[in-house]
Formats: sequence, structure tokens, C-alpha cells
Amino acid sequence: MAGLILLFNPEEASADTVEFKADGLNYTIDKKTMTASVVSPVSEKMTELVVPDSVTYEKKAVPVTEIAEYAFFESKLKTAVLGSNVVKIGEGAFAFSTKLKKVTIPAATEDIGDAAFAGCAKLKSTGIVKKSGVKWIGDGAFADTAITSFTVPSDTEYIGMAAFSGCAGLKKVVIYSKCRNIGDGAFSGCNALKKVTVSKKNKSYALSAGCLFSADGTVLVSALSAVGELEIPEGVLEIAPYAFEENTRVTSVILPESLLKIGECAFLDSEGLEKISFGSGLELIGENAFYGCTGLKTIAVLPGTEDTEGYPFEDNDGVIIIQG
Repeated sequence: MAGLILLFNPEEASADTVEFKADGLNYTIDKKTMTASVVSPVSEKMTELVVPDSVTYEKKAVPVTEIAEYAFFESKLKTAVLGSNVVKIGEGAFAFSTKLKKVTIPAATEDIGDAAFAGCAKLKSTGIVKKSGVKWIGDGAFADTAITSFTVPSDTEYIGMAAFSGCAGLKKVVIYSKCRNIGDGAFSGCNALKKVTVSKKNKSYALSAGCLFSADGTVLVSALSAVGELEIPEGVLEIAPYAFEENTRVTSVILPESLLKIGECAFLDSEGLEKISFGSGLELIGENAFYGCTGLKTIAVLPGTEDTEGYPFEDNDGVIIIQG
């Protein structure tokens, strides 16, 4: 998906917030809730981070509950161990810390913000397991990391757009029953995926032929682990935006007669795609739907198909046949 734009707009401390420094870290303390947030390292040279469970302020133990937005953005960290009371990891908190290899996220953590670990190219381990308390995984949270296996915690309800996009080494994903939202392009470019499991108790999604579908079977959400020639079943009405983005493994797609819409960027940069057959029911092809599909040689678009969302075949060197 389009690159994530990170904007650093630190909030000014209010009268109820005080700044505090301890053990190499800068904090803010909310005097109303008596909780602490890590806002930055004292030294930019820090390579090993250990966030304590609490800090002592005015002779009181104050739990450390948050890693603030952009607290370690582009840091030199190699490892990070977060204290057991950390509930929230803010937007961009560790983004583009390119030396970070391992982070330990505690069971108490519920919210992992947008782009929290985006661009941490060496990050392989998070410490997240099935029983972790994570409910929210933000947009691009682990994009372009080196994660090879990820078990979405059993309490997770939301996985944001592009959450794991560009995780080229990701081989295994497990999704449990409470997950009700998986954003567009959440697993784009994850071409190493071999084993994907979706709980049969999940009421929002179902897995078939390596693809993730909406539970009612009307929307193809993501290609996930699909390989080779793929025939999409009848009853599917829509291919979601970014569903096949940067897919190199699917070579041929047969679309069903029932399909009405191909979402924007649905096959964006799918360089492995060589052939696609359209069904007669197709009404709309989204903007940039086949942009960069350099392997396509012939595309036949059936009569009645509208192109109202830009140029779906832009940057395609194949022979394009429009049948009108």
C-alpha cells in the first residue's frame, strides 16, 4: 500500500501532567490517574531498553502504562523489554528502529498503535502469544518487519490496514474467533505465507483455497497463502482493495460470473499474474486495480464493465484488449 506518513506532533504538557526523568528514560506523569508514560530515551545512543513496571515519584510507585507516540522513532535500540503494566504502545513508537531485533510485549498490552514497529527491518520476535491481551493492532503496526510467525491473540478484535504488509518472511498466521476486522492489504506482500489458520468459531472470516473471505463468502479479503491457478467460487461479489497486492505466487485467476466489483489496487504490482478471466457480471474495476502487473499478456474486459475509478491497467506492458 502507499507508504505510511508519520507526523510527529507532541502534545504540550498540561497542568495535570509533569515531566519526570529516571534510569535513562524521560517520562510524563498524569497526576489525575497517577500513571506514567515513556516519552523518549535520555540518550539517543541507547541500545538496550528495559521499561520498568513502575517508577517512584514523590515516594509513590507509579505504574508505567504507555509508550508514547514516536518515543523511540528511528532509535538505535537492539532489544526492548516493556514493563508488565504497559497497556498501550503509541503510534510510531518504535518505527524505523532498523537495528531492533527483539521486543517483549507484555500480556497487559491492549493497543498497538499505527506504525508502532513499521520499518523495524530486523524485528523477528514480539513475545505476543495467544493469551496476550492485545485487542487492537493498528494500521501498518508491523509493516516491513522480519517477523516469521504471528499468532493473533485470542482477544484481538481489530487488525488495521497494511498491518503486516511487506513482511516477506512471514510464514505462519493464526487468527482466532474474536477478530472482526482485518484491514485492506493487512498481509500484502507476505509471499512466504504457507500456513494460515482461521478459527471455525470466527463469525467474520473464513478460509478457502488459501484465501481469506468474509464469513458470508461475498468478499475476497486477501489472497494470503494462495498459489498458482486460482478459481474464485461463485457467490463472491467483490474483491477487496489490495487483496492481491504484491502477490508473486498466483499466476492465473478465474473470476466468477457473480463478481460485480474489483476494488482499487486489488492486484497492484502482482508481478506473478499472467492470466485473468473475467465473469459476465463484472460492473466495476477500481483505480489501479492491475497497476504494475507486468506479467499479464492479454486482458479481456467484457461489455458493460465500467471504468469509473481511474486507470486500472496503468503501467502494464501487456496487450490490453477491451471488448465493447
